Amino acid sequence: PLDQIAKKIRESRRIAITSHLRPDGDSLCTSMALASAAELLNKEAAVINKDKTPYPFRLFPDFKKIQIGQIYPQAYDAVILLECADVSRSGQENLDGYFKINIDHHYSNDRYADIDWVEPHVSAVGEMAFSLCQKLGIVFTPQIANNLYCAIVSDTGSFQFSNTTAEAFEICHQLVKAGANPIQISEALFH
Repeated sequence: PLDQIAKKIRESRRIAITSHLRPDGDSLCTSMALASAAELLNKEAAVINKDKTPYPFRLFPDFKKIQIGQIYPQAYDAVILLECADVSRSGQENLDGYFKINIDHHYSNDRYADIDWVEPHVSAVGEMAFSLCQKLGIVFTPQIANNLYCAIVSDTGSFQFSNTTAEAFEICHQLVKAGANPIQISEALFH
């Protein structure tokens, strides 16, 4: 599915990205990273969530770009759904007829999309986005690196939860080398 998703993104001109109701750090930060990556490929990318961005993420400057509401019918070439076990989990009501890409790391996923990429063994969907960016040949900017690092830190409870893996540490190592700022992210998330 990774190759198929990369191909569809390359073929698309306009992409919408959405995540689950009551979005969390993993889904929000991954959304922003993927939108930035798509823009580096000269794509129009919109992050549209049904529910408002929670604290502390609504204080992050980049997150002001997140639109709250519904994805309009036929406005995009593809919709990426992050961490949505099924379409209803997104709260989006107009996705019939859209080409859907389902990216998730939870066992409960119904595999409902045109392309389903479900990896229950990874700690965060941010890890999957890291692999997708690599597949797309994205040069990680500090902004993308920060967002993906924040996604992984959020979903691992700052590397304290049982889902923390060596792979999560390795990816975060690479993200810090690409410009992620762990101290700034920890301050923003936890202090």
